[in-house]
Amino acid sequence: MVCISVQKWLSGASLSSGEQPEPPFKYGEKSPTTKMPKTILIISPHSFVDLITNSSSELFVCDTKKSLKAVQELLQVLLANHDKISEETHAFNCVFGKIEAVDYTFEWYDVPEPIRREYESCHRYCAYGRRQDAWYSDDHVGNAAENDLEEKERELRKTFGSLKSLNSLYEENKSEYNRRWEMFRKEADILWTDFGAKVFRSENDLFLDFLRQNNFTKKQIETAKEICEDAVREHLSQNLGRFPRPITGKFPDKLEKAYQTFYQWKSWGITAKKGAIMVHSADDNSIPYEMFGTIESYLNADRYHLG
Repeated sequence: MVCISVQKWLSGASLSSGEQPEPPFKYGEKSPTTKMPKTILIISPHSFVDLITNSSSELFVCDTKKSLKAVQELLQVLLANHDKISEETHAFNCVFGKIEAVDYTFEWYDVPEPIRREYESCHRYCAYGRRQDAWYSDDHVGNAAENDLEEKERELRKTFGSLKSLNSLYEENKSEYNRRWEMFRKEADILWTDFGAKVFRSENDLFLDFLRQNNFTKKQIETAKEICEDAVREHLSQNLGRFPRPITGKFPDKLEKAYQTFYQWKSWGITAKKGAIMVHSADDNSIPYEMFGTIESYLNADRYHLG
């Protein structure tokens, strides 16, 4: 690997592709300030599941013609059977939370392909693509612009970090270091804001199709489009960076309710038909794991692990 010195960087030279700042000490040699970490406690995981399991709430979206009352009665029976088999006792309200009928419909594959692909390319971990596609290609993960920005940022941070580790050299060139750091931050902020605007537009296009799928009028969709475009312009003018903020409190009542629903659904990749029943867990891990399959089977449900 080719290295350049920090002095070269301070003199105005830029990092070329593949170059890394020279390390402050030789490989294999301890830094004067390096301290070896102490081992306090070692925990051996029982299995790989121990590494990925965490507390989370669950949501079941049930594609069923049953009424809310019928769904609740069936869940009571399933819970009673579970308790009988497992010799446990659960209070229904401590296991299940809100049970509600869905007011909207949304189907990922009813979205026009150009909108889907742009949304996927702007979202490294697209909840819809990952959930709906059995085999999810790495080509859908992130995009070249985002990956390139991250690589440039990592490269420059290594250079700044290398300089600060050489205390005497840093003190001698502190003003130049600070000038370059501020210059880098401003340039990076502009680049990330431009990328964030692209992400914002892809989310807004998906929201407008959500409105279309729910039979909002052409006038309502035009109103929503104008509000979305204003939000993107505000994002750019205020230099708000990589992650767009939700548009809250700016839509008329019906559009506001639709946006709030859309914003929640897109975060978890939720699809549903109008009239479907949503069953929420009462708390993290409140629904016994052994019941997941029975709920999915008896209520024709899709389960969403909400983290």
